[in-house]
Amino acid sequence: MKKSSKKSNSERVLLDALNLLCHHVVSLNWYEGPTDASGIPTKRPAFYGVSGFVIESKGKWYLATVGHLFSEIAGRMLVDPDRRIIQPSILDFWGDGAIDNHRVPFDFLAARHFFIHDFDKGLDFALIELPGNTRDLLASNKRLPFHKKDWLPSNMARIDFLILVGFADCDLRTLVGGDGKDEEISNEPVPSMIHLEFVSDDDVPDELRKPNPRLYGKLSPRADLPTPKGMSGGPVFGFGVDHDGQSRYWPVAMQSGWYRPARVVAASPLFQYADDIDRF
Repeated sequence: MKKSSKKSNSERVLLDALNLLCHHVVSLNWYEGPTDASGIPTKRPAFYGVSGFVIESKGKWYLATVGHLFSEIAGRMLVDPDRRIIQPSILDFWGDGAIDNHRVPFDFLAARHFFIHDFDKGLDFALIELPGNTRDLLASNKRLPFHKKDWLPSNMARIDFLILVGFADCDLRTLVGGDGKDEEISNEPVPSMIHLEFVSDDDVPDELRKPNPRLYGKLSPRADLPTPKGMSGGPVFGFGVDHDGQSRYWPVAMQSGWYRPARVVAASPLFQYADDIDRF
């Protein structure tokens, strides 16, 4: 009985931690496929999604995610000019206190944004401005933005462990509905939390090394996730103490790469984009 109780307590701690961190993360989703003149899909569209989180700068809210999202969309549409973005939206209903489990429509391609994606250099970042009504909806669902001071290295005295939070493709939940005649299929991401072990410079796979700074973490042996694919854009949180000796957590980097044989992820440190965010 005691063993069962310990396991239950451990699960509660993990759930509480996930609920806490989920106040910062969102999932950006959309479908792609050909449509008719009225925008109705002419065949079943493909689902896409990336992880992201909310930051605030100069009084405005932004969605931070990976830059390769935009370059990959452009590449697919170059190959297939009839391809269209369908039902782009934000999902934000995870974590305690969320009051609305509906998707938030968000045309991210039309929104003001900038992105950086240089695979060879290891740069991968995008910032998408959230309009006032979208900001209000996210705030009402208890989304909490990060600020510049939260990711500056000077504010981090010691990081004891790393946690990656995002929405893995392998955990995607498929929902089937409709009126019995026309089947409706939707996809709902599920948040995952993964403990990352620090990787020494000597153990970084050559396939992930880039000229620009990157943070590397190995999936814990206890992580039962087969792959973090889909978690790109998710924040890597550092847990430790600040210079005042207070325990806290920071968004240290953004997950953007993965090398399966070594189970190592590469993440882009946020501090190197601080000036880009200020100028935007």
